Amino acid sequence: MSAQTALQRNSASQPGRPDDIADLSALDLIERYRTKSLSSVEATQAVLARIERLDRHVNAFALLDAESALASARESEVRWQRGERLGPVDGVPVALKDLILARGWPTLRGSRAVDPAQDWSEDSPATARLRAIRPSERSREP
Repeated sequence: MSAQTALQRNSASQPGRPDDIADLSALDLIERYRTKSLSSVEATQAVLARIERLDRHVNAFALLDAESALASARESEVRWQRGERLGPVDGVPVALKDLILARGWPTLRGSRAVDPAQDWSEDSPATARLRAIRPSERSREP
């Protein structure tokens, strides 16, 4: 199956009306978290399932840390249940481009010339801000 075919088969059946949790916008996710009709764990599981289903066709992710994503989503779910969310996108799945430094993850910039065996102990300012508000997705896009 081509990447285009895989994406078309996975798209919403009606424009503007997502039929899959992974199709929801950040605003829709936050509203569903607020009303407790969806949790950040469910949203993260849906995104991870979509990545698993489609990435072999589109090769969009250089690194995927599903375990960390789910751990962050569980932490977010507890905060939402307590009414103590950390910020406006707490629990919303995100992916970082493989050009943005992220502590603990190699930033290879899509190049084989970058040595992955080095100290990856620094976050970019954007990554540091995301960590502060705890979005749940932990992955790198090439």
